[in-house]
Amino acid sequence: MNSNNLHDKAVILRKLLEHYSLTDVDVERLHQSLVDLIAAAEAKKIKDPIEKDNIPGRFYFDEKGLSKYVDLENAYVDFKVEISGGYSNDAAKALALIRKFKGKK
Repeated sequence: MNSNNLHDKAVILRKLLEHYSLTDVDVERLHQSLVDLIAAAEAKKIKDPIEKDNIPGRFYFDEKGLSKYVDLENAYVDFKVEISGGYSNDAAKALALIRKFKGKK
């Protein structure tokens, strides 16, 4: 886990949550479930990785339809991965290819 990367991913996620919260109550609920964790990440107070299962929010994408906000879901995944230890170089490359392919549809 890289605290600078985590900070940057937290800022991106927070901004997207703030944006979509204006028009979607489920995004606001997601934001509220993550607000303390995002604030700690932005303040670089998180020193040890957190288990992925202990990071709230996946439910909102799987059950509440927030996957329609692709940028928000990508930011959430990036934040979740970084806070839980970060991507390996190979995983980061694979994800970049997947996102590039999805963007062409």
